[in-house]
Amino acid sequence: DWIKNQVRFPNTMVDRIVPAAKEPGVLITEPFIQWVIEKDPIEKYLDGVGIQFVDDVAGNELMKLRLFNAVHSALAYIGELGNIEYVAQVIKNPRYEQMVKDMQEQAAASFVVPVGENASDYSAAIRKRIANPSLGHRSQQIAMDGSQKLPHRVFKTINDLIAKGQPTNNLSLLLAIWVDYLSKSDRVNDPIADKLIPLARAKDVTGL
Repeated sequence: DWIKNQVRFPNTMVDRIVPAAKEPGVLITEPFIQWVIEKDPIEKYLDGVGIQFVDDVAGNELMKLRLFNAVHSALAYIGELGNIEYVAQVIKNPRYEQMVKDMQEQAAASFVVPVGENASDYSAAIRKRIANPSLGHRSQQIAMDGSQKLPHRVFKTINDLIAKGQPTNNLSLLLAIWVDYLSKSDRVNDPIADKLIPLARAKDVTGL
């Protein structure tokens, strides 16, 4: 009863890449930071410190999943297929940077951008963040657990675009890259890898 009456639990989202410490006592973070909190009376105590207070955090979460996490996965699968250790190295290739931009532009049409945000500017900031070599994001690390991540990062996006009558070719490419990775990589780390790999390697999937 005390918790119910005295404690509030506003929804929140924090976005900042913090790699594992390379030395004891040394923690490296990226320059970017975003902290979004659902409207709450606590706002009056945190005014001016950079926290965004919004009516509904879900919009910001959706933007992050569809414009950041989805393309992060795509780059990781490309890295694994090309034996490229870090996703920052993958996006340095102009071809893949353009691919990411095309995916982001398509994904941005699938949802309502939160008030005060700009999808194009946000997407550009994401590409810059991913290209930061000091973060040390390994392709193998980001490529893990695709069956758990992609339904939220891209499956729902494609379904929303289809419902709107919008093209899905760029995001469908992401799925094709994932399937190619499943069929060729010898270090797939996924809880249902034993089911996915045979499907990805099947010569004829019409009867599946």
